[in-house]
Amino acid sequence: MANHNVAVSSSAFFDSELGWSYSSNSNPATLDIIDGDTVIWTYTRGADGSNTVSIGAFDTGEWNITTAQSLSNGQSVSRTYSGTGNDTISVNFTSSEFIDRTTVVTATSANSAPVATCTGDTTAFTNTSVAVDSSASTDPENDTLTYAFVVKRSGVTMFSRTASATPTWSYTPTSSGTYITTVTVSDGSLTDTANLTTTIYVGSGSSGSGGGYGFEIFDSGGNLVLDHRTMLVRYVGAITTNSSGAGSTTVSNVTTHSIITVPIAGNDNAAFTVTGTGTSRTVSISGGAASATYTVSMMR
Repeated sequence: MANHNVAVSSSAFFDSELGWSYSSNSNPATLDIIDGDTVIWTYTRGADGSNTVSIGAFDTGEWNITTAQSLSNGQSVSRTYSGTGNDTISVNFTSSEFIDRTTVVTATSANSAPVATCTGDTTAFTNTSVAVDSSASTDPENDTLTYAFVVKRSGVTMFSRTASATPTWSYTPTSSGTYITTVTVSDGSLTDTANLTTTIYVGSGSSGSGGGYGFEIFDSGGNLVLDHRTMLVRYVGAITTNSSGAGSTTVSNVTTHSIITVPIAGNDNAAFTVTGTGTSRTVSISGGAASATYTVSMMR
């Protein structure tokens, strides 16, 4: 924040024909500042000037110190402004011969709006949790932010969360469709919004505890590898199929009780195989939709 200087002075002289002439000044008499700036008044006493000057009339709640300050020659007083609008500061000379002055301060806000972000699941299935995340949102002044979420489908609010300091959230849709999450990020004064579109597909029942299509994944020897627990829930990494709808990827830390998720956007005709042993195995897909992208993630 910036500092602004106001020079206050007074002086007098005697003319044998005109008598005494008194002069007082506050320069500049008007100031344009930004919320958070500091104003410094410094008094200079000229020949036969007023012994002291009082700087006062600071509005309560706008200045860091509101008490008036008396200044002698060469002394200064500083005050930091917090707020916006106009404030008229009095400059009163203790010698009544001098004309009192004022300093009119006009302050504007230095605050800038935060920049909102919203990321998370872009595809998911009914009756599974959809994660949204606004933690990458920023504020130019590093103000403390709050985050409010609203989820709509076809313009109708389906889920919402009131403003909170927590930037992450989740909701569980029970019907398919396109869901648009809007996060409103606030710094306490200004706001910004960001959106995330999530496509929700209908998930069929399965023997897996979390729902999904329940594919059985076998290794190349025909052995059941993942214990009937493949579920179409989440997505990390990707298998991009070729024109025949086939692709593969290596998944690490696979165990007999791991859950691999393979969202296939409603196509339940794809075939899955797992090759390899130990904690690193290759998951392959064939017979899926041409040029589709299948995503795979470790659930546990």
